[in-house]
Amino acid sequence: MEIPENGNKPKVPAFSLHAVSEFKQDGTIGQPLHNPITVLVETDDGKKVSGIPVKYNIVEGEGKLANEEKTAVIKTNHNGLAKLSWTMGEMVGPQKLKVSLPNRDFDALEFVSFAQPFIPNLANNRSQDNINNLPNRGILA
Repeated sequence: MEIPENGNKPKVPAFSLHAVSEFKQDGTIGQPLHNPITVLVETDDGKKVSGIPVKYNIVEGEGKLANEEKTAVIKTNHNGLAKLSWTMGEMVGPQKLKVSLPNRDFDALEFVSFAQPFIPNLANNRSQDNINNLPNRGILA
């Protein structure tokens, strides 16, 4: 970056990060969420910015991202969007993912998912034998 002859430093554009995905998506343990976590990067005057690295970091839960890790960096596409698949961990309960711009962890977006247990679809498996063999079945009065 060159400094102009008048000595003023050129203005570096400020970028902002916006959620496109919902902040809360519930999922099933061990399965990816139905929708990837998608964010938009734009300048202060609303122009979409491509090629900006966006950091995804799982901060709670034992899930994994599309790269099979807990942290990934994805660059925004020509529309200013970065998106990444998030697979829930194997434990039932809340899981959290933070998404931020480089060196801007202080204003990260936080996405939360509640990983639900896998429940077989009994409508597709109606035989009484199969229902009786399910573990932890409750008693209906």
